[in-house]
Amino acid sequence: MILETNPGSVVDIQTAEGNRFLYAFMALDASIKGWKYCRPVVVTDGTFLKSNYGGTLLTACTQDGNGKIFPLAFAIVDSENDASWEYFFRKFKEAFGEKDGLCIVSDRCESISKGKNKLFPQASHGICMFHLLNNLKSKFKNKDNKVKECFYAAAKSYIVMKFDYHMKELDNINVQIRPYLMKIGKEKWARVYSKFPRYSTMTSNIAESMNAANKAARDLPVTTLLEYLRSLIQNWSYTNRTIAASTFTKLTNRAEEQLRENYSYSLRMKFTPSMTALYSVQDGTNTYIVKLKEKTCTCIYEGVVYPMPSKNNWDISAEIEGMTVHPPIALVPAGRPRKQRIKSSAEGKQKNKCGRLIDIIHRVFIDCF
Repeated sequence: MILETNPGSVVDIQTAEGNRFLYAFMALDASIKGWKYCRPVVVTDGTFLKSNYGGTLLTACTQDGNGKIFPLAFAIVDSENDASWEYFFRKFKEAFGEKDGLCIVSDRCESISKGKNKLFPQASHGICMFHLLNNLKSKFKNKDNKVKECFYAAAKSYIVMKFDYHMKELDNINVQIRPYLMKIGKEKWARVYSKFPRYSTMTSNIAESMNAANKAARDLPVTTLLEYLRSLIQNWSYTNRTIAASTFTKLTNRAEEQLRENYSYSLRMKFTPSMTALYSVQDGTNTYIVKLKEKTCTCIYEGVVYPMPSKNNWDISAEIEGMTVHPPIALVPAGRPRKQRIKSSAEGKQKNKCGRLIDIIHRVFIDCF
């Protein structure tokens, strides 16, 4: 029915032996049309599902010119393994094709790297610097903020000289950090050595935000979950299309605001006249050449996400109506179903304190003295 209501979409269902559900993939036509106006940076991630049969939801998303999350594709698979990620990238390639300068950003999941290398060998693979920082903290048992500051500064550097400076700072903290990072590959986490531009996408935060947005729906059945995601994209698309249509500046709202901040900063720092002119925004014009124009942001949302009709009004062909997909065989683990993901040791655990108990102890302490 998604193909009926949103022609041009790519929807696929894979079954295993005995017609048991294996994979499902969905990329809406509006996302496919808008992708050609986006930066060639895709952030991928997977999150666990909380239904009776478990499973994992794989997502791919990017950002529009205004910094808003632009969902591209979803897949429901058994787990994050080589076969599931290869299936996801194969269907993604079928829906969106290949793009020059493509950069795929993710965590350090080996299955993502294998799937990317097989289906998108020419694309670059960027590692989320937040996940890599947690690996550093866990491996070297160092929770010092100095490591975070130096590593982030090195990863975000635009010039080699600045990158080398911050790497020397890391050497002063622990000489084993540099060999560890170089073994991973500096082209995967350092912006200055990236094969293709990563722009400002140094983390997988937008994918994590996408997972947070669908958190309440992750215990729903497959069809209901996919309809929830379709509805979510419809709402976001309408809202962002309205914002783009009401933008009358030469740049998007976010780019215009950043430009004005840079102009004010150049005046405070007493930059050279040429540098100040670069950020000039007088009379509504500027000489700062960027590609985040309002027109481009409007084109992203030209495609419309159409709603699904009531199930009573579905016009299903006899071939599809005769198909039967059985649920997968799943072993339900003992105990209460897990609702929260397991945090890594580097992220730390939140300690909950009873405010009432602390108040009582405080009063007893005052009474004693």
